Amino acid sequence: MSKLPCLRSDSSQMPSSETRFFSGNAPFRACGIPLSSPRFLKRLLTLLAALTFLGTDQANAGPAIWTGLGADNAWATQANWDPAGQDPPNGNDTLIFAGTNRLTASNNLTGAANTNRTLTFSNTAGAFTLIGASTTLDANATENVTLVNNLSTNIQTINLGLSFVNANTANIATASNSIILNGVLFGTNITKSGASTLFLNGANTFVGIFTNTAGAIRVANNNGLGTTAGGTVVAAGAALELTTNSAGGNLAISNEALTISGT
Repeated sequence: MSKLPCLRSDSSQMPSSETRFFSGNAPFRACGIPLSSPRFLKRLLTLLAALTFLGTDQANAGPAIWTGLGADNAWATQANWDPAGQDPPNGNDTLIFAGTNRLTASNNLTGAANTNRTLTFSNTAGAFTLIGASTTLDANATENVTLVNNLSTNIQTINLGLSFVNANTANIATASNSIILNGVLFGTNITKSGASTLFLNGANTFVGIFTNTAGAIRVANNNGLGTTAGGTVVAAGAALELTTNSAGGNLAISNEALTISGT
């Protein structure tokens, strides 16, 4: 004889007194409700819907933490991530780069696995350099959200392109030290927060307003501030710094609308 639990969509309402048994072809009653009744079917469908939601959304929403314990520097190598063996990152994950193993991490993810939620360098992170294919960060939120954050005391370098989607304003936070962006930024409105410097060295194509709320942004590319569709805002106490380009020549930024309350 096998023992089956009382079927309820809310497990907190599952008293042991309502446990039922079945044997062979004997009829089974769930919480005192015959299996053939519409009431039972309604409860069953509610439970299945809840399990489907948990399986498709919540299971992929956790962090994928870089450990660098794999045999190479590839993002697609399972052993480079914790938890290992779950094919992280598999899309919809929070990417966290931590520790000092394999600091040159190469993105070779493709398809849905190459779209994740946010990218953070933890407070234990060494000086990483991220290379490889461009990646998409989709926080699946309409409000302002931090998509890239450096919580480490080391400078972080991102050579790959970053595409920001589904965020009213995407925030890049230099919370504990600088971030050097050599790849191309795609998206709309972008803000920069944190006291450390954000280096914009790529030919960026984002079309919204770039707002610096704190610290400095240092531009070394004629298109470092994105297209001229949005303009650049520098808040009081923040700074905009223009330096030479990669060839050592002066920048030629034209038709960029600037609103500067800082320096």
